[in-house]
Amino acid sequence: MSTTVGDLMTPHAVSLAPDATIQSAAKLMRDDIFGAVPIVDSNNALVGIVTDRDIVVKAIAEGRGLDTPVSDIMTRNPQTAPRDATIEQAMRIMAAAQIRRIPVVESGRLIGMLSIGDIATTVPDTSVAGTVLEHVSERS
Repeated sequence: MSTTVGDLMTPHAVSLAPDATIQSAAKLMRDDIFGAVPIVDSNNALVGIVTDRDIVVKAIAEGRGLDTPVSDIMTRNPQTAPRDATIEQAMRIMAAAQIRRIPVVESGRLIGMLSIGDIATTVPDTSVAGTVLEHVSERS
């Protein structure tokens, strides 16, 4: 039986509402030591994701204020993985989209996050995670 996304994901991922500020997203990333924050509506439906790179490229580099809502810079309709997807399927999605973290959803609602780090520390064949990271790190 293959390892699934649900087996390795971080459940109950920390998230923000679309009207949260980029400063609050940056502080959350700093304090919880991760580089992406899922953005959810009042029903916990995933509406986007904000990465540390989004804050640098879409906010700071463009001179936006710290009180800018994350909805202004978030990636809408991000790639997702279902809980029952295999790790291999998730890694293919992550490599194709060049992402290091993927929200895990069930019926459109956020239930967790899966990262390259989660995979690398638990999957015996670390060369597979390394290959995914190599594809993710390529410039598009």
